[in-house]
Order: sequence, then structure tokens, then C-alpha cells
Amino acid sequence: MKIAFLHHVFQAGSGIEQVILDLSRQLVSMGHRVTILTYKNEQPDCDVCVMEFPLPDGIPLAGNVLAPVFTRTNAQIRDILDCVDVVVTSLYPMNLVPLLPHKVKPRVVFIEWGVQPYDAYSSPVDKAYLFLLNRADRYAIQKSDTVIVANEVTKKWVEGLGVSPVKMNLYGLNFDRLQLVGGYRYLPKRHPELRDADGIVMYAGRQSPHKNIDLLIRAMGVLKDRGLGARLLVVGKESFPKYARHLRTLTRELGLEDRVVFTGLVSEDDLVGYYNLCDVVVNASSWEGYLNPEAYAFKKPIVAYGIPPHDETVANGVTGVLVGRLTASRFADAIAGLLEDDGKRKAMGLAGYVWARKTLDYAVVADRFLGVVSL
Repeated sequence: MKIAFLHHVFQAGSGIEQVILDLSRQLVSMGHRVTILTYKNEQPDCDVCVMEFPLPDGIPLAGNVLAPVFTRTNAQIRDILDCVDVVVTSLYPMNLVPLLPHKVKPRVVFIEWGVQPYDAYSSPVDKAYLFLLNRADRYAIQKSDTVIVANEVTKKWVEGLGVSPVKMNLYGLNFDRLQLVGGYRYLPKRHPELRDADGIVMYAGRQSPHKNIDLLIRAMGVLKDRGLGARLLVVGKESFPKYARHLRTLTRELGLEDRVVFTGLVSEDDLVGYYNLCDVVVNASSWEGYLNPEAYAFKKPIVAYGIPPHDETVANGVTGVLVGRLTASRFADAIAGLLEDDGKRKAMGLAGYVWARKTLDYAVVADRFLGVVSL
């Protein structure tokens, strides 16, 4: 089968792009021909075929807002789509390319990861952009041949639009990629703050306001006041520079420079090393399409804000802890409960690994995906 994935910017350090890449790798290994089409390719050494269609330079908002008006570029992409069997899209503006000015001949599959709440952002500009994204998603839902949703909340929202989606998890795990090659003991040498810690807690993901990383930093302050020498690793891209500066300022103001480590965007090898090094993975995000399950590949439990759809990744008390209230003290309680109980922490990590092996291995995910797109 010839499959084309459309994504506006193919970048490193983002969950959706990693899903596209890992799923594509698995499909290629199964004998399918996969091409990723993008306006901007930030992974030039990618081992999957990527075709770049650059938008004009020097035009503000060209890639985020105005992309649909560049009809010549989009026409070139549509010409390529005539040569494939299935087109897979998810985010604006690429979700409109196979549908405007009319739907292309191949089967169009739209992945709705989830509808971000407006209160997740404070800026009027961000809210306006989010409105645009949601309107484009509604159009793609109505016009695509098949709609895939990642969670139960989104499934109900799509059904409310009069469309019956297919619910399936695409956020699988590439266990081959997530294997440690070499050691990871060099990391404490890189970050002296991690030495002699009572436990290492890691957040892995973009630094975005709705991720509530500031709350995690405050939770470390609570643990410090309780006499627990835990450390927080913040691993991921500084997607919102203003917010990233706020996090560092907050860390200084709370006197936690020796307890909070910011790594920025890291290599795949370093990411695997950090996962092996940490004891607990934490996520206080107030919205996710599907909570990143990578921690389970390393037998690490997850502490997360206890809202849907996080409960579809974390089985409370089994593979991790779901925190009922979004407060620093509640997260500190959950983190301390795991760091102070080795048996519980390791049992939860193992349970997460067993569940992930059965349900999230990309060999399993790819089979389900092919069954859906071949309908």
C-alpha cells in the first residue's frame, strides 16, 4: 500500500511527529511505501522518505496561518497525492490540502488528536489561532473518508458533529528505538545537581503553558520543605520562549537551582538515557490528546493530572498515580509516595511495561491502523 502522511512542519521533539515517524517506520518494515509530505523538514537525516514543499520566505505567518492561500505549492502536493492509495492528515493547515478546492481521489484519513480548550492559552492571538484550528478540524472531520480519534472524550465530540469515528491509539511505542545503547552514567557528570539525589523525577515534552511545568517546579519546592532531596529533570523543546524564561525565573526565585535541571531539546540517545536515569515520570498537563506512554518502555511509573484522557494511559494505583487536584502539594504527595516506596514504584513500572508491550508496540498499532485505513 502507498501511504502519504501530511504534516505542516516535520520537527524533532514533538509527540505527533514522533508518532508519524515511528508508525511510518513500522509500515515500511512491513513492506508498505510511506512518504511524509511537509512544508518544512527539520529532520534531514530521517530514515523515512520525506518530501519538502517550502512556502515563500519572508511572509509573516505563512506556515501557520496563510498556507492554504499558496495554491501553487498545495497543487504540487495534491499532484503527489494522486499517486498514493491513502492520505493521512491531522493538523491545520495540511488537513485542508487534500480537501480543497475538492477532495483528492485517494482515501483521506483524518486523525483528530483532540480539541484543545481555549482556557489552555491566555494570549488573544493564541486563542484566535486555536479558533482557526478548531474550525479547520471540523471541516476535515466532515469531508474526510475516515476519522480516527485518540481518546473517548474526542470520540464523543466528533459524534456530536454527526460523524462516527474510529477510536484507536496511535501513540504506540517503538521498543527497538527506546533501547539503551551504551551507558547513561555520564548524565550525572553533565548535571552535578543530580548527584546524591533522593530520587529523580522527569518531565519529558515541550515547554508549553498548558503543560503546567511551573506547578511541577513548585512541587519540588514543597518536597524540599519536607526534607526530601528529589530532583526534577525538564527535558524538551522550549516551544514558548517567554514561558521557558518564566520557568527559569521561578526556579531561581524559589531557590531551586540545585534541584531543577533544564536540558532543552536532547538527542534520542540522551532521551533514552534520561528515562533510564529517572525514577518517576510526571506530567501535570491540563490537556493532552493522548498522554505520552514512553515511561512504560523503561518500567517507570507515571504521575499525571487525573483528567480524561490521561486515565486511558495511567491506571491509577496500577501503572502510576492520577492526581485529583492540580496543586503543587497534591503532586508532591504523589511523587513522594513513589520515591519513598521502592516496591510500589517498581511494581507500577513493571505493570506499565507489561501493558504497553501488549497494546502499544508499534507492530500491534500498525496492524490496527492498516485495518482502519483499508476499510
